[in-house]
Amino acid sequence: MTLRNLLCLVGLTGGLFGQSSLLWPTNAGKELSSNFAEYRSDHYHTGIDIKAGGAPGAKAFAVADGYVSRIATNFTGYGKALYLTTDDGKIAVYAHLESLFPELEDVLRIQQAQAGSYFVDVQFKPQEFPVHRGDVLGIVGDRGYSFGRHLHFEIRNSRERPLNPLLEGFGVIDHLSPLLSRLVVIPLDSGATVNASALPQIVPLYFDRTGVYLPPDTLQVEGPVGLAVEVEDRIQGVPNRYQIQRIRMEVDSTLVFRKKYQQLDFSRSRRINLDRDYRLYRYHLGSFQRLFVNPEGAFPAIGDGRLQLTPGLHQVDLVASDAAGNSARARIMVYSGPPRTIQVELLSRQPDTCRFLVRADTSLALHKLTVYSFTGHGYADLKEELSTRRRGPGEWQVALPAWRCERKALQFLAQFRGGLFSYPVHWIPEKLRNPVLDTRVSLDVDMVEGGVHLQLETSQTVAAHPVVYLYFGPDGRVRSIPVHQIQPTVYLSERLRPAELDRLTRVDAILRDQQEKITRFTVLPRYVDPTRRTEIYSPDHACSMLIEPDRLYAPAVAWIERVARTVDPPTGRRLTPAYQLQPFDVPLKQPVKVALQYPEPERFTANMALFYFDDEKEKWTYLETRRNDRKNLLLAEVESLDAVTVIQDSLPPVMNGSFPADQGMYRSEDVQVIRARFEDDLAGIRESEAGIIVTLDGTRLWGDYQPVKQEFRYDLVSPLAPGPHQVHYRVLDQTGNEFQTIIHFQVE
Repeated sequence: MTLRNLLCLVGLTGGLFGQSSLLWPTNAGKELSSNFAEYRSDHYHTGIDIKAGGAPGAKAFAVADGYVSRIATNFTGYGKALYLTTDDGKIAVYAHLESLFPELEDVLRIQQAQAGSYFVDVQFKPQEFPVHRGDVLGIVGDRGYSFGRHLHFEIRNSRERPLNPLLEGFGVIDHLSPLLSRLVVIPLDSGATVNASALPQIVPLYFDRTGVYLPPDTLQVEGPVGLAVEVEDRIQGVPNRYQIQRIRMEVDSTLVFRKKYQQLDFSRSRRINLDRDYRLYRYHLGSFQRLFVNPEGAFPAIGDGRLQLTPGLHQVDLVASDAAGNSARARIMVYSGPPRTIQVELLSRQPDTCRFLVRADTSLALHKLTVYSFTGHGYADLKEELSTRRRGPGEWQVALPAWRCERKALQFLAQFRGGLFSYPVHWIPEKLRNPVLDTRVSLDVDMVEGGVHLQLETSQTVAAHPVVYLYFGPDGRVRSIPVHQIQPTVYLSERLRPAELDRLTRVDAILRDQQEKITRFTVLPRYVDPTRRTEIYSPDHACSMLIEPDRLYAPAVAWIERVARTVDPPTGRRLTPAYQLQPFDVPLKQPVKVALQYPEPERFTANMALFYFDDEKEKWTYLETRRNDRKNLLLAEVESLDAVTVIQDSLPPVMNGSFPADQGMYRSEDVQVIRARFEDDLAGIRESEAGIIVTLDGTRLWGDYQPVKQEFRYDLVSPLAPGPHQVHYRVLDQTGNEFQTIIHFQVE
């Protein structure tokens, strides 16, 4: 069946210069809200999103000759989607459609009636629905998981792998270069540092008048490091930000890394969290693209990107480009060499001034000295204004207001000419050297690239330096772990391999001055081998997670800690404490199982389920839950390691309006759709046909449910007969609470 479009299509051809034989897929315009390979929360975007908010009734066109090979409908995901196989074997995908062309819409309704379901997935043979370039395939809409009217458009190859449409003849006019805003430098091994720190360092990039992005200063590294960059593309006249098309990195003019966002395998789309820096993403510190490779990443790359620089100064160049060929360059000068040490001595204390002598262990000249002050409880206060006087190339005299030297702990950081940094040195006045018996010590376990740091924090400044002891196995083997002071109250261990914590049974931290205080920690990390089954328990054994083989990408440690203070849901009743699954900043390859024990008195409580705390939305979110009342357990799977708890949701969904309205009087031609909106603030409406049941005069309507709007909609095929009618709505939320109502209306 051939359906010719009778509209004039001048100006709708795709391609950067209007020379492509492929047609632009819609007359809604050429403004994009998203492009290919943009980051989503847990996957890559697989096409382009073409805006249609200002163009109701916009059409979707066949981009080339071919045939309709598939249609599929569901409540979430693509909603109502059409698949066009072109004569060259590629597949064009049109998603979130409002409707299909009439003949195909009729076929869809027949299929839904036969299946007794709105959900259908129908394949067609080439001779059944042939189409020509320019034929109208449907109307652009917002069905499925969509935040507004737009056309999600994909081009796939014959193996069903999405291709970048902007490189396949669907480019848009674009004269703007990408934006490079920040760089993160990540130590990749034990002993590796960045600017004298073992932790990743975020560095701003500034646009130079020469047209190159530069950091504020030379960076210093020791050992292997990796880079990640915060970069986004722009298109003139549109406020949206987009994914770049390719990026490369050179060291001293030699290519060491290149990645292109051209083609994606659906089976690897979730591996987005190997290509962006998941740790920074989880901490809400930005979306950084890694320029070093994990072999299991979604997009292939040339070079592994690990920088193991020879001693001395190096130039690292990053070049990011978009699909139109616009590019942006960053130039980073990196000095490879070990950090230096400095000594800080109080020279004199006068009524208004304290003077310090800062002496370096190198003949290199001091270039810059920075002093930060902290409160006695370790809170960063401010960057101090210094009065300095050189006494020689490696010696400076520093003056500070006397009152700050009495009430604040100070951190001294030096930078030398050529880019070298010093390790931080901390000076604590006598008034802030608190007794160890009054000092609390907390332990954090920090998963970093390829390793683990143990981080201690004291509740106040002390003169004593902590010592950490690890105990292993039934024989109590002991290992002492050195820790380094990185702030006045924060101490960081060397980087440990996760396997070094295998069979850990106890962790003690000891503070000694005139007296000794031992702190024993109850939450212990457990080694997780990705090839083995591992069970992790909270200290009270109320919460557990089961990590089966192939759930993690790399060896790690895991633990569960009880959350001291948590957010209660706005409705419902929290039945258990909240437990944080850790490490929350390590990506999962596949979901892991979690179980939480509810109190015995709640055995017969209905409508309770496991919920996780969505940190982005700042709300408790339902997990598909199974009950084991024999053991008083609720069980679920989680796709990321978040806080979990048990909540009873006792409120059913509510209706926020319907058409036709109850007791309404209508002309027959005015009733073309049955529509209703619902709301459920806690567990959410069950997004299935078992959870949304609508009948018209006793006949089941296989209609669409839009989860973002929480709206049910059914388009009538023929006008309703005059007389009384009724619509019966039955809607369930995820925990089984039910809403029912009957709408009575009259057609004249």
